[in-house]
Amino acid sequence: MDTSTEPAVIPDISKLTGRTRRPIIAAYWVVFFLALPIWWYTTSIERLSLPSARVRLQAKAELRFPVDVEIDTPNASLVANETQIKLSEWSRLAPLRWKGLDINIQTKGTCNTRSDDMGISQCGNS
Repeated sequence: MDTSTEPAVIPDISKLTGRTRRPIIAAYWVVFFLALPIWWYTTSIERLSLPSARVRLQAKAELRFPVDVEIDTPNASLVANETQIKLSEWSRLAPLRWKGLDINIQTKGTCNTRSDDMGISQCGNS
């Protein structure tokens, strides 16, 4: 048994003949064209119809966003009154901007209850 190890000989690509080079290049093109339909299928986007009836229904619904503001300062009632006056003025000047907000201003330790659309009383401390 021969234990001598000889380095592997890597053939020089430039010395390949046309008979050897053509099948190699053809194999690359065959793989490319066989993979093309798979690539097309996996990267295509499925176009579904939009739920236009649900969109129209949501557009007609009036959205309400309850916002609880609690003021904790020594003169909390004065600040709360001034803030409420300013918010009322802003909502009067730009009614569409403030349309969906349901703002509840309260001072520390008090609960200014309000009722939402279902008649449930809410407070920021609960």
